[in-house]
Amino acid sequence: MRTLACIVASSLLLLPVCRAQDPWFPGNPQSGKNDAATPKPHIDLQVGGFRVVEISSDHITIGLHVSVRADQHAKIGSITFDQAYLNGLPVFLSLMEQPVEVLPNEFVQLPGELTATVYYRDVDNSGPLEDLIQSGTVKVDGEATIKAQLNLVEKLALLSDNVTSKVPVHAVIPVALPGGDLGKSAALMALHAAQPLFGVAKKASSETGIGPTPDPWREAEKKQFDDLLLYVVTQYQLIDKHGAVTKYTHISTGFRIDPIHFVALKEAVEPWLFDSESLSLMKSAGAKVVEDATDILVYAPGDVVNGSRPPLSLRNHDIRMVAEGSEDHESILMKSERGLKKGSLDVRSSKGNVAVFEFSTPAATPANPEIAQDSDAMDPIAIVRFKTPQNGIPLEIEAIAVPATRNGEAVELTNPVDARSFGSPVVVSSGILAIVQDEHSATLLRPLLKRAGYALSN
Repeated sequence: MRTLACIVASSLLLLPVCRAQDPWFPGNPQSGKNDAATPKPHIDLQVGGFRVVEISSDHITIGLHVSVRADQHAKIGSITFDQAYLNGLPVFLSLMEQPVEVLPNEFVQLPGELTATVYYRDVDNSGPLEDLIQSGTVKVDGEATIKAQLNLVEKLALLSDNVTSKVPVHAVIPVALPGGDLGKSAALMALHAAQPLFGVAKKASSETGIGPTPDPWREAEKKQFDDLLLYVVTQYQLIDKHGAVTKYTHISTGFRIDPIHFVALKEAVEPWLFDSESLSLMKSAGAKVVEDATDILVYAPGDVVNGSRPPLSLRNHDIRMVAEGSEDHESILMKSERGLKKGSLDVRSSKGNVAVFEFSTPAATPANPEIAQDSDAMDPIAIVRFKTPQNGIPLEIEAIAVPATRNGEAVELTNPVDARSFGSPVVVSSGILAIVQDEHSATLLRPLLKRAGYALSN
């Protein structure tokens, strides 16, 4: 049975990495792959004790217990989850940081209860959560960062006490609800009670005093960015030494900073340098990037992705990169054809994850947004991003309120955001302050562009 637990084995380099076999869905930047069969995992995972912990005015929290069984002894120090999706729904999973020893062929429950938080701002309706309860299974996608404790032989071989591994997660996991049918009914009733707070019903719920009050300032910012925000699609392929091709689609956001330039993350230029799944394929199968199959496509609000009107294209010389930040790497351990091998993965939350592009044709409408000073106040604050695209529907944008604090050049997001927000502008009353780089943080735009060698005109 293919389960999330293969990530644990992969972290100890006992297994090949779990591979995705699911079609791309918008908003998941690590999907769109055409893969070979997934190897049989040597570790199984069980999820039980599923329960609704909290239903508040802006989120729902789900609690669950996780048990792991391995076919050989393993020591796990911590597991964190990034870019996680349950049944296609963006969720934020808590950290497991209590060391646990996994015994051979025996289920061991991880200490404590993991929580998964779903924010109503990311949900159009409760359908994915209801499907989870009704079906008794949940489809999990994401990336796990696992710190494994090494034995003496491994320490001597790797000259390290611990090893960090970033592993893609694609699994279907059984879910056990406490209380049987009664527990299932109770959970469904709780979700139905929360239905007025989801997605398009937020406005109606605010009028009854249940949900958040509409914010005129955020609505004004959203309207302003109809001429500024850009939907960035990076397409690339990897080919291994046997000629097998894996196709990838990376989704992010960009925004205009003047009539002929826009800013995006450097990850949009070379996403394979930031993606543990691509790195694993390069290390384990000698895969390389197919240069003539790489392209960056740019859409504007109101465009239809894959519609009749073609997007702007890097390959067609509609855009070109004129500045980029310098890489910031982290070392991870990967399984290669010749055994253990250290790899280098670019860091999303860094002072070099930025790129500036130039349009071959200036914007038809004025595009000179105010760029906030680094010291400007952060109240109010909003992240402007695209709504999840639907087939055949024009792209729409939204402005969401996210509490944040400043820490040097970093803007730390109190409530995490999903991958739809990566590359989005963080906006304050005086203008664009920062750019979102990962789930938990953004970086101030002015110093980021200065280090990349780009001089702002305002």
